[in-house]
Parts: sequence; C-alpha cells; structure tokens
Amino acid sequence: MRRLLLYAYTHVVEDLEWEDTLKLYEAACKYAVLPLKEICSSRLKDFASPANVSLYFVLQPITETRTWRTLYGAVGFS
Repeated sequence: MRRLLLYAYTHVVEDLEWEDTLKLYEAACKYAVLPLKEICSSRLKDFASPANVSLYFVLQPITETRTWRTLYGAVGFS
C-alpha cells in the first residue's frame, strides 16, 4: 500500500523485485490506477523468461488476458 500511495503522490515507481512489482500491479488493478498498471505490466514483462513463465499462467485469471498474451510473445511463446 505504501508504494501505491507513493505513486499517487509522486508518480514515481521505485526499482522493485518481481514479487513487489506483482503486488503493486495487483493493487493498481484493484484500485484502477491505469498508468501504474501499465508501468508494472511493462516491468513484469522485463522479468519474464521461459524458466518462470509458468507463474504468469497462474496469475492470468486475476489480470487481463491481452496483457499476458503480450508477455508470452515477449518470451518466445505464441
């Protein structure tokens, strides 16, 4: 919640690890903070690799399918 508030007041997102970025993404989705959602989505794509892409399949029900389809393409899945 602290990072969501920080973004609300400063429009700055710290460099975060994968898990923290995911939590922030979930908060951005929950509270409909669309610019933050896009930032987090982009950063999550940067973390994606063939080794961890299965985690994104688990997350798909809580997110938009279109976002994750883009992710799959980023790591070589079509």
